[in-house]
This record gives sequence, structure tokens and C-alpha cells, in this order.
Amino acid sequence: MSAKRRDFNERLTNGDVPTGRYLTEIAAKIIWIRQQIAQVEDTKTLSEELLSELNAYSSLKNIIDSTLEEMRSAEIEQFDMWCREIIEAVDERSDSVSLETTGKLMTIEQKHGTLNVNYGDRLVRLLKEVRQLASLGFTIPVKIINCANTGEKFYKYAIVLKQASQLISSTRHVSEIFFF
Repeated sequence: MSAKRRDFNERLTNGDVPTGRYLTEIAAKIIWIRQQIAQVEDTKTLSEELLSELNAYSSLKNIIDSTLEEMRSAEIEQFDMWCREIIEAVDERSDSVSLETTGKLMTIEQKHGTLNVNYGDRLVRLLKEVRQLASLGFTIPVKIINCANTGEKFYKYAIVLKQASQLISSTRHVSEIFFF
């Protein structure tokens, strides 16, 4: 059990947690932690059935219980750390998340006449993180929900604008080749 605990702590500290194809980093960590908790709970159930009559079982049970407590605390700490980072990013006016939810959705660069869409990957990742963490049963802070809702409102428009911008850019490039 101590080897399991040591491996758990090392992997969590080093960020060596398996990630799913469609999972955000925070959701992958939480799911991995929950899998580890389930494995230890299975070990606890099995050891209780097989070893409960032995004198040394109580010390094993204490070790298992403390390991479970540590893992549950790690899950809560990962979520709390994510919340702090996101709230800090939303509060900081120079951060991309804040700018993308409070600034202009698009700007036109005067020098080249290009359309720039101010809807970045970080905001898209935030929307995914909020959706995935909410589906895992976490209560998302109101400030983060408000930021995600604002981002969600503009998401479909930003996608259309990015596509239009790319089309305009490509047709301008083609027209320069053929007409100049």
C-alpha cells in the first residue's frame, strides 16, 4: 500500500497522469485520481473479506484509510488549484481569458487590412474544462461560470468570423496572384 501511495504522489507531482484524447488536463487528473481511489477501495474491500480476522489487519486498515483520505484530499486540492488559477486569470485584466471575454471580438488591422478574431484557444479550453468538471460533479464558482457563459455566447460568432477571415484572406491572396 505504501508503494501505491508513493507512486500516486510521484505521478501527481510530476504530472505523469494519463490523459484522454478529449479530456482537458484537469479533468484527466481528476478522473485518474478517482480511478486510483476506486482501486484502493477495492483493495480495502478484498482485504477486509480475506484478512479481517488477523491481528495485524487493523494496522493495514488504518494505512488504507489514510491512503484513501490522502487521495480524496488530492482530488479536492487539484480542483481548488484550478479554481484559483482561473479566477486569477479572469481578474487579471492583461490575461488572455479576461481580454477575450471583455474586449472586442474582432479588430481590423489597418496596415494589411486583415480581420483578427480575438477568441483564443485558452477560452475554448476554459469552456471545455467547465463543462467536464461540472459533469464530474464539481460546483464551479460563480465568477468562472459567468466568464464561461460570456465566452459561450460569443463562441459560435467567433467561429463564423474566423472562417470568414480565412476566406477573405485566401481570396485576397488568390486575387493578388492572378490580378497583380
